[in-house]
Amino acid sequence: MLTKREHTEIFLTLVFAWLVYAVCQGELIVPALAFLCVLPSYIKQMSGRPTRRSSIHMSWRSLISISIVVSGTWRNLFPSPDNAVSFIPILVPALQTASIFVAILAWFRFDYKWRTYYLRFLPWLTVALSINVPFTVITQFVFWFYCYMSVGIMIGHLYFPVSPDTAEAFKRSKYKSPFLYAYPVFLAVIAVAIFFVIVQSIHLGDDIFMHLIQNYVGRRHFSLFDSTLNLSGSGNSRNDVRPILEIDRTGGRSHYLVAQIFKDYQNGVWTAVEDLPTDPVSREFLPSRDTFELVMFEYLADIIPVPRGVAAMHSKGTAYVQDANGVVYNVDKKIPKAELQLGEVSPGAKVGGADRHDYTAVSDFLRKHLKIRNDYLIGRENDPLRIARKMEHFFRTQFEYNLYVDFVADDKGLIYMLDYRRPAYCSYFASAMTLMLRERGIPARLVAGFLATEKSAFSDDKYIVRGRDAHAWVEALIPVRSGGAGPDKGTALYDWVRFDPTPPDSRLSAIDRYSKINKIADWIWCSQKRLKAAILDIETRTLVALLFAIVIMVALEEIFKKFLGRLFKRHKGDEVWTETRLSRKQNPYVWEYKRLEHFLKTKFHVERKDSETDTELLTRLRGLPEVPGNVVLKIEAFFIKYHMARFGFKKDVDLTLLLEDILQGRK
Repeated sequence: MLTKREHTEIFLTLVFAWLVYAVCQGELIVPALAFLCVLPSYIKQMSGRPTRRSSIHMSWRSLISISIVVSGTWRNLFPSPDNAVSFIPILVPALQTASIFVAILAWFRFDYKWRTYYLRFLPWLTVALSINVPFTVITQFVFWFYCYMSVGIMIGHLYFPVSPDTAEAFKRSKYKSPFLYAYPVFLAVIAVAIFFVIVQSIHLGDDIFMHLIQNYVGRRHFSLFDSTLNLSGSGNSRNDVRPILEIDRTGGRSHYLVAQIFKDYQNGVWTAVEDLPTDPVSREFLPSRDTFELVMFEYLADIIPVPRGVAAMHSKGTAYVQDANGVVYNVDKKIPKAELQLGEVSPGAKVGGADRHDYTAVSDFLRKHLKIRNDYLIGRENDPLRIARKMEHFFRTQFEYNLYVDFVADDKGLIYMLDYRRPAYCSYFASAMTLMLRERGIPARLVAGFLATEKSAFSDDKYIVRGRDAHAWVEALIPVRSGGAGPDKGTALYDWVRFDPTPPDSRLSAIDRYSKINKIADWIWCSQKRLKAAILDIETRTLVALLFAIVIMVALEEIFKKFLGRLFKRHKGDEVWTETRLSRKQNPYVWEYKRLEHFLKTKFHVERKDSETDTELLTRLRGLPEVPGNVVLKIEAFFIKYHMARFGFKKDVDLTLLLEDILQGRK
C-alpha cells in the first residue's frame, strides 16, 4: 500500500504533467477531465477511508490499445497546434492523449502490483510527447517547474525517507559522517549539470531534427496562388521540397495543374480576376473516360490544382466548384483525396470585343519596345498559332533557367532580359511571352500552378508534386477551326492553348541543384501524409464501425482469456483435489488433523500459528471463554492419540470417531 505522502507525490507529478500537456498542446478538455476524475479519489485516500479493489481487470496491452484508439479519435476533433513538429503527426498526438488516459486507468487499479511504477513513468512520457512545439516563456516555465519538482521529490526521499526503518538508519548515520551535510549541495550541482547536458542534448537533437525536416514545415500556402503575383517574389518556392499533392500519370494532360489565372499586368505585378461566377463540378463519371486519382497533402487556400478541362470530380463529403476560368475550389476546405475526369477539349464560342481588349492590354512603354523585338523575331507572320510557336521556341532555346535573378522585376527589367538573354525563372519567361503576344493582338493570359515531372517513389504510375514544382506558363486564345452548320457557320472558334516558354532541361537541373531531398525524411513525411489522406477518405460510419470493431475485438480477447483462466483454474483445482485425496489415503492422520484445524477456524476463529506447538495451542484454547471446557478435553485427547498414531507408529489408533465426537459439538 502507498502512503499518503507517496500518493501526494504521484498526484502532483500527474497534475503538473497534464498542465505541461495543456500549455504545449493548447487543449484543456482532456487534462481538466483527468484532474476531475482523479481528485475525488485522491481526497478519499488522504482522508484515510479504505479503497475498494479495482474493478478494471483488463490487461495493460488491451488498456493501452483502447486508449490509443480513443485518443486518436479525440485528436481528430482537437488536432495538434500548427507549430507542432513530428515525423508522424497522426500517431504522436494520439500517444500524447493516450498517456493521460492510461494514467487515469493506472490510478484506479489499486490492486495492481506495478501500479506505482506506471504512475511514476507516465507523467514523464506525457511531458516528453507534449514538448513538440516551440517553447514560449510560459511553456518553458511550466516544463522546468515540472522537471525540478520531480527531481526534488526524488532527492527528498534520500533525506526524508518514507520507510521508518530507512529514516531511523539515516538518523543514526548522519552523525557519523560530516560530509553528509554537504550531500544536498552535491546533488544540486549534479542536477544542474545533468539538466544542462539534457538541455544541450535537446538543442542538438532539435537542430538535427529541424535541419532534417526544415523544408517540410513552417509555410502556410503559396503567395503564387493569391490574387496577385509579383515577379520579384514568385520564386520563393525554389527550395520547398514539401509534397503538395500526388496525382495519377494517366495520359499527358496531368502534367500541368492549374491553380490561378492572371489577366491584368502592371509593371511587374499580375492581378487575377476575383469573384468570378462559379458552378458546381459534376459528380457523375462516364465509363468511357480515364479517371485520375488526386491526393492533396497541403492546404492551398482552398484551391485544388487540377489539369485543365475537369468534367467531373468526387470525394468523400466534399463539394467542388469551378469558376469561369476553370480554376477548381474546395468548398469545404478539407484536404481531400479525390477522383476526377477530364472532358473533351473543344473550341469555345466566338470572342467579343470586350474580351479581346482585356487580354491584349499592354502599356505604351511595353508596346513601343516589344514591337521592335517582335518585328525582328516574328517578321510578317500573321497566323496566331505560328506566332506563338515561334515565341515559345525563342525562349526555350535562347535562355537559361535560373532561380536567382540579378535585375529589377519591372517593365524595364523584362526588356533588359530580352535584350541580353539574362537567365530567369518561369514567371519572367511567361510574363514576357504573354505581353509579346498581346502586342501582336493575340489575347493571352498568365497561368500559375504546378508542372508535375517527378515520379512518385511509391508508384511509377503517379506524380509527386512538391512546392518547388510551382510553375507559370502562357495560355493564348487561338482560333482552332471555323464553325459548322447553323448560326456559327464560317465563324472562327477559339480555345485557350497552352504554351510553355520555360527551358525544360535547365529548369530541372536548377531545381535539383538548389533543393536537396533527404530520402529518409521524405519517405516518412510522405507516408504519414498518405495515411492521413486515407483515413480522411474513409466514410465516417465506416471509421466508427472500424473503431468499435477494434474495441470489441480487444474486449472479446479479454473475455476469452478470462474463460480460459477460469477453466484452467478449475482443472488445477481438480488436480489439487486429486492430490489431496491421494495424500488422505497415504497419511490419513494428517488429513484428520487438518479437519480439526478447519473446525477451530470456522467455529471459534482460532488459527494455529506456524511456530505454535499443540501444547501451546491447548493453553490458548483454555484461556478463551468461547471454547467449552469439554471440547478442550476432547481436543487434548485427540492430540495424544494423534501423536501416538503418527510418531509412535501405532496403526490400531482410530482418530475418526474421536474427531467426529468433537465436530458434533458445533451443532
